[in-house]
Amino acid sequence: MRGLEAEVERLKVRVERLEKRGRVLDEALTLAVLAQVGIEASVKPGLVESYSDFRKLVTERKQTYISIAESDPDALEGENMGKTSIEWTEYSWNPVTGCTPISPGCQNCYAKRIAHRLSQNPTVPHRERYEGFRVSCWPERLEEPLHWRKPRMVFVSSMGDLFHENVSFEVIDQVFAVAALCPQHTFLMLTKRPEQMAAYLSAGHELLWRRWSKAAVEMDIDAALWIPTFRGVDPPQWPLPNVWLGVTIENQDTADERVPILLQTRAAKRFVSVEPMLGPIVCGDVKGNVYRPWLTTAFMAHPTRLDWVICGGESGPGARPMHPDWVRNLRDQCVAAGVPFMFKQWGEWGVVDSLFGNVSAMHAGQLIGRIHDDELAYYAYPSTSEAIGLIEVIRKVGRKRAGRLLDGELWDQRLEVIPCEHAD
Repeated sequence: MRGLEAEVERLKVRVERLEKRGRVLDEALTLAVLAQVGIEASVKPGLVESYSDFRKLVTERKQTYISIAESDPDALEGENMGKTSIEWTEYSWNPVTGCTPISPGCQNCYAKRIAHRLSQNPTVPHRERYEGFRVSCWPERLEEPLHWRKPRMVFVSSMGDLFHENVSFEVIDQVFAVAALCPQHTFLMLTKRPEQMAAYLSAGHELLWRRWSKAAVEMDIDAALWIPTFRGVDPPQWPLPNVWLGVTIENQDTADERVPILLQTRAAKRFVSVEPMLGPIVCGDVKGNVYRPWLTTAFMAHPTRLDWVICGGESGPGARPMHPDWVRNLRDQCVAAGVPFMFKQWGEWGVVDSLFGNVSAMHAGQLIGRIHDDELAYYAYPSTSEAIGLIEVIRKVGRKRAGRLLDGELWDQRLEVIPCEHAD
């Protein structure tokens, strides 16, 4: 194992040098794979029999990672857990993977693409669990957060949906038990199935606390860890302060369907991830028969509100364009309500030019043309007169070039995390 550690350290130094020269892809991926395999090898000595076997395994994995990086930069999330490039979190933890399509936002699912690649890689342990992106549980991953001493913000099941219908409540009990045992970490649970989430939590804190205590025992977690936490019949705080619940939405229909259920579910913090954004979303309309006070607590009938709004365009193969005014409008709603707003990315399509032109007011805000097989699109915005309006040109330039700036400004607002000490 000293050889593995020395190799990782040597590559760390080399990567730092290469970064200064702008040459980092190949060696950085090598380092990532070395660290991943090295961790596994240290836990499971039988994974590789010799150092030469280890180097062969690294080479095979490295080629897989490079092919993924070249075709889809979003896909470098890894097959298990670790530091992630997702802007609104720090680490990912995948005790459950897999999902099934449920709405238009699922059309170009990044996790499904990654799962397919992993299922084809003979060096990935238990790769059959990724086949067909079927829902799979990974019991060997459940206790990983227990070994992280430094506080982390953790995205739970970035490669699936923890509240999928095929995930039993017993498995969810285990995930929540680990979260309860790790108050120093913040766990973000994001779903497209808030009704399943609400059904699970509707059991009430007393019953859930007993179930989580039972789950900790059944997972054979060291009694010194779980007894101090679960020794009482009631949780010390409810809902768990380090578990934030969220829903993914992509347009007004999915927002109207999922956000009200989320707001009716008890949680320390509630957030939405509007990604990919496929249409305009209104969160504060109380006119007529439409009642959406999701960003305010001014109405007694709805004493809760969203605590955080994340928004982003679609990336990867087949990405659909996002109207820039959809983002601006959502941002303005959040600013007016004092709710933190994060603009994660433009996605594959970015604004590359703007000009004034003859735009009929009746066409304001509509897509008015595409050129070169979806490589160029024009959007028209509300005009300043009947004849003149602003036209912005968006082009499929790639995620990196499109960037994260909205009207020249970085919107990176986050919720404050109050650090907690590990349970004694």
